[in-house]
Amino acid sequence: LIRDYRGESSLGSYVADCMLERSGADVAIENAGGLRADIPAGEVTRGNVLDALPFVNYLWTYDAKGAQILELLEHSLSLVHGMAQVAGMRVTYDMSKPEGHRIVSVEISGKSLDPAGKYKLAITSFIAEGGDEYFTLMKQVPIQKGPLLSEMVIEAIRKRREVRQPIPGRLVPLRASDRPPAMSFR
Repeated sequence: LIRDYRGESSLGSYVADCMLERSGADVAIENAGGLRADIPAGEVTRGNVLDALPFVNYLWTYDAKGAQILELLEHSLSLVHGMAQVAGMRVTYDMSKPEGHRIVSVEISGKSLDPAGKYKLAITSFIAEGGDEYFTLMKQVPIQKGPLLSEMVIEAIRKRREVRQPIPGRLVPLRASDRPPAMSFR
């Protein structure tokens, strides 16, 4: 599972999928900076997961309006702190647009996101508490506080016994040229 700070990544998608499954939420958002190492092929150890998710980040769940989800995604598309990783949604974006106006569409369960609609959102405690300038949820109380992300992922791997590559296509550039170049972590 590979991370990519400036685009959709298999590691980010896997962690977001685990968040979605554990919380029962409609959508999940994981911050790119919370992913610090790739998880190699082969036997996955506890150490591999702790290298990948070394921070004290918890899974928190909120009742969120569609407009709040859009705000979080638009902030992510500024790329100042990397592109957030998602589950439960397909986000099409246009990097030629100015910051704050890059989202072309967001689909949740095959339907367009309704800015006035209510959704159950799984998110990291880091984002919820305003980390990386994600201020959207700071004054809102979570409806549920869950486990450490690292422990949640370890539990998911133990339960499944096999890690499969997530299906790509969650963060979709409008044009191939909209895909920011990957950043090297080596």
